[in-house]
Amino acid sequence: MRKGYVTVFFAISMALLLSFFMTLLNGLIRGGSRLKSECAIDTALISEFAEYNPIVWKKYGLIFVDSAYGKSKGGIKGPKDHLKSCMNENFDERYLTLFGGVDLYGLRVSKCDIQGIRFATDNDGLAIIEQVKKLMEYKFGSGYLKEILSFAGKVDQYDIDPTEYISKAEHDNEILTRDYDIHDYQGWINTVDVGVTDSGKDSISYFSILRKIIANTDSISKEYINEESLISNRQMNTGNLSTDYKVSEIDKLIFKQYLFDFLSSYLFYREGSKLSYQSEYLIFGKSSDIQNLELSAKRIMFIRLAADILSLLSDHERMEKIEGIGKIIGVLLGAPEIEGLITTVIVAGWSYLEAVADTKVLFSGKKVPFMKGHDEWITGLSGIFSGKDSYDDMEGMSYRDYIRVFIFLSKQQTLMERFMNLIESDVRKESGYEAFRLDNCFDYIEAEVEVTSKRGFSFEMKRRRGISHD
Repeated sequence: MRKGYVTVFFAISMALLLSFFMTLLNGLIRGGSRLKSECAIDTALISEFAEYNPIVWKKYGLIFVDSAYGKSKGGIKGPKDHLKSCMNENFDERYLTLFGGVDLYGLRVSKCDIQGIRFATDNDGLAIIEQVKKLMEYKFGSGYLKEILSFAGKVDQYDIDPTEYISKAEHDNEILTRDYDIHDYQGWINTVDVGVTDSGKDSISYFSILRKIIANTDSISKEYINEESLISNRQMNTGNLSTDYKVSEIDKLIFKQYLFDFLSSYLFYREGSKLSYQSEYLIFGKSSDIQNLELSAKRIMFIRLAADILSLLSDHERMEKIEGIGKIIGVLLGAPEIEGLITTVIVAGWSYLEAVADTKVLFSGKKVPFMKGHDEWITGLSGIFSGKDSYDDMEGMSYRDYIRVFIFLSKQQTLMERFMNLIESDVRKESGYEAFRLDNCFDYIEAEVEVTSKRGFSFEMKRRRGISHD
């Protein structure tokens, strides 16, 4: 009888222990399945962003994943398929069977949706600005911001408008007390047309200003881009994922400084870009290097002309000579009443020759003072007739300094749109990326995934991940 009791007790005990063990095992499997699922989706998202476009990173320091994966049509399907495939690869335990093992979890992705995605072009390039801010902070540290703000505060003084240039003069009060009306020179300044090109997109016109200021025009880049298929001329893909990031005025200044630092310009070569003068394209928006460089030369000469007129009018010694010549010519012609007109013509002509000489110096890689003193003039009065000039080294602004000013004076939206065009044209230049579209590229997604186990339970998980947001 005692042996029977022991046997029944042992059977009941083993049943209870087995039940407890199975309950414990089921809990461990559930817990392990959830943990493995969470690790799988996190790993899959990391892998998703590891497939960033290498050309965009190499050329611009920006991290974006091409949702088209080398094709022309992008959207959420590509990222969704990649995420699902990566997770299922993590769940695959078939190698265990080679050693007689068993897959306790049996996990598979039963549902995968991309609930939100942010493309590079959304909200006027919000993702680009956010990444640029982090890139600049990482590259230069926080100290660079002080220099940017200091420069931005001085930019307006270089923006000389024909109708307002008098107020820009350092000695404007003194000038206004003179006996002649300096508004007479406004018409001369307006003759410098800074909005229209004389040259074609791949050839330099005989009348181009570039022939006056660049000795060897054969060295000028003849590259151009076809804007018809670029962002500025097509309807773009748009995402649906918003962030809390707001673009500040300081962010805009940082973005403009980034453009100045990273993009090429005349005298500042950048390897591998479609356009050799990218900064000039940002500012003037023409499709060719020749046309953009021509407009840049015109604008600089326009500024130099206004500044040189102001400098000349402020130079008492030179003005006395000019007025003396005006009186002599008036007497010789028997018409003293035209003395003021002759003075105006001499000032305008001398300032024009000085502006041309200044522009030559700038395009040769040297510097020119913005507002000149008496000893800083390049041409002499005789230069009106001879056209001779010299190219001594001076302190002041370089061509690159003017480009920086022009970028900071440009509208944010215009710069962003043209910058996106540059990115697309540069990437398409590379073999295998001919169909690249920036509005297919994302840096932030929100995914919702359902994982099902062969044991009958499932999990739902939602994750957000981005380059600037973990």
